[in-house]
Amino acid sequence: MSLRWFWGIFTLIGLPFMLIGIWFGYDLYRFSGTALRTEGEVVDMIRNSKGSTAPVVAFRARDGQMYEVTGDVFSSPPSYAIGEAATINYQPENPTNARISDWTNWLFPGIFGTLGTIFTALGLGGLIYQWRKQKMARALQQSGQKIWAKIEQVALDQSFRVNGRSPYVIWAQWQNPKDFKIYQFQSDHIWYNPTSFLTKETIPVYINLANPEDYHMDLSALPASGN
Repeated sequence: MSLRWFWGIFTLIGLPFMLIGIWFGYDLYRFSGTALRTEGEVVDMIRNSKGSTAPVVAFRARDGQMYEVTGDVFSSPPSYAIGEAATINYQPENPTNARISDWTNWLFPGIFGTLGTIFTALGLGGLIYQWRKQKMARALQQSGQKIWAKIEQVALDQSFRVNGRSPYVIWAQWQNPKDFKIYQFQSDHIWYNPTSFLTKETIPVYINLANPEDYHMDLSALPASGN
């Protein structure tokens, strides 16, 4: 799996979550803009199959009638007790359209919005990084200096995992003949062991002579990964 696909999946997961969070937030904003506020009383607690409870609150609307509203969130321990006061927002034209006004109103917008923002930011950030890296690689191949670095080792990058798998990287080393400094280069991720395909002791690396920290290891001689 290429990193572009990896970060693309993050973005594809994050965008729907973020949009759902925005929709929940907008729905709450629109509801609150036309709702009336009143005080009600918890008259019952309903229990789900897992033993968590949600409050049932009775309140009197502007038309003088009594209505009941059930909380959207089940919790354990209970967030309310029978007889406890609770603030209610309701639509005056339709008092059955009511909501308990507490922190749970922001639970779904907060969860979906936060997760969506994190996943989208990580995904887009990763895609931008990969795009800039590929752009730099093309520029180095066109105007950089091609050198042959000595292959030191092929190792697993265990700091990175996708579906329980870690990619391989090639480590190579080169000594600048001008200042005799040693530079080490790490390849991009390779999703198979490339050792048997490395027929030479050296590998081409394109570098910026003014700043050898800018480099691109050329892996075009290796077979493409099938999965």
